[in-house]
Amino acid sequence: MRGSRGLTLVEVTVALAITSLLMVTALATLVNVSRAEAANQGRVDATETRLVVQRLLARDLAHARSWQATSGGFTIMTEAALDADTLELTHQSAEVSYQTRQLGPHSYLLRTQKGPGKPLTELVSPGVTGIALHVVAVAQPGGKADVQALPPAVKISVTFEGPSLGTQEFTFRTGVAP
Repeated sequence: MRGSRGLTLVEVTVALAITSLLMVTALATLVNVSRAEAANQGRVDATETRLVVQRLLARDLAHARSWQATSGGFTIMTEAALDADTLELTHQSAEVSYQTRQLGPHSYLLRTQKGPGKPLTELVSPGVTGIALHVVAVAQPGGKADVQALPPAVKISVTFEGPSLGTQEFTFRTGVAP
């Protein structure tokens, strides 16, 4: 009886080629899954950003009475303000400004509140490159239009960084009774 003979060079080469092919296939699958996860996380982050901006604007505009366009945004006069210490909503008048600011490589939505108590400035959300309030002039007695008064509903255009969201338009009810 012959002793055990090892593997031939051809057998080792074939086994190595098959193992390499399996490893390349597994690595390609892992890379594709990783890319899909990153893309999905980007969509989730973009959706969360949109929802944060939408909720904050809805809260402020629900109590708004008048507005004014500003450089890079707008200012509203509201009948409800956030307490600067507790961040709870109070029934006090305040001037609230929304503007975009470039901080480092990213653009942010900035909310500034002036009114009773300490001023409050918040970096609301990264990835917002523009914000604008669109309103149709409200007819005043005598046929004149006053673009300072808010109608019962307004549209806000928010432009987000990246292709996920682009420019979104939201319609909000204001604190003005129809």
